[in-house]
Amino acid sequence: MAYQQILGEDIGKLGERALKNPKIREGLVKYDGRTLVLKVQEDAVYVFHISKDGVSLEVNPPSYPYDMYAEMNIERADKMIRKGKVNPLDVVRKKIKHKNISMSDIDFIKEILASE
Repeated sequence: MAYQQILGEDIGKLGERALKNPKIREGLVKYDGRTLVLKVQEDAVYVFHISKDGVSLEVNPPSYPYDMYAEMNIERADKMIRKGKVNPLDVVRKKIKHKNISMSDIDFIKEILASE
């Protein structure tokens, strides 16, 4: 659960950032009711429940239905979570496993997880 604190803090700041950033507000409305599962190999499963009012986080729930799923090793997760970077080639090369996620979805996910 290496990223629980960081992700929790980022989500905690989301409401304040959404007030200043219409792109975030529009994304929350667009993704309202969706669930993203981020499985970080050798770490934890992070489940994000997105609503028009914000995002909530669960870590290692007993089950996790999803409509968006991403799985990656801890090094790639670290780059995405701490630096906000995702290499599209990692997606193409299947180093990041995914289901029902497009590059525009990834851009929104990076936006809601941004530290600033």
